[in-house]
Amino acid sequence: MAETKSSSKPLGKFSSIAQIHWVAGLVAAVVLSHILALVVIGLDNEWALLFLLGIISLIIAAVVGFAVRLTSSASVNQTFLAAFVTAGLGVHLIVGAAGRGFDDFGYTMLTAYLGSPINGYVIFFGVVAGLVATVGRRA
Repeated sequence: MAETKSSSKPLGKFSSIAQIHWVAGLVAAVVLSHILALVVIGLDNEWALLFLLGIISLIIAAVVGFAVRLTSSASVNQTFLAAFVTAGLGVHLIVGAAGRGFDDFGYTMLTAYLGSPINGYVIFFGVVAGLVATVGRRA
């Protein structure tokens, strides 16, 4: 009886697709950031808003980093870049939507992408996601 050799990755077939780590990171970042934007969109207290932005951005960075790590079979540099960029997109949406109110939720989500994509939150939590995706990864 012949034994079949399973892949070492939990997602077997999917991890063999060339750019699946980009897709996994984008899906995790966009879906999670749109859901978690509901938490910060109506806050008026600046201190609570800053605290929640930090916690929610950390959650997005961890989930995106783990999703990229789970699906990536690419080199460490490509994995880090995919996690950095996709987590940065998710954090950018959260920061852009924070404190705008529920009056016109669709317009708020649309204008959140129009701001400058480079800020401290995006860079810091992009690096955190990149570290989650690459540190301690098995070859």
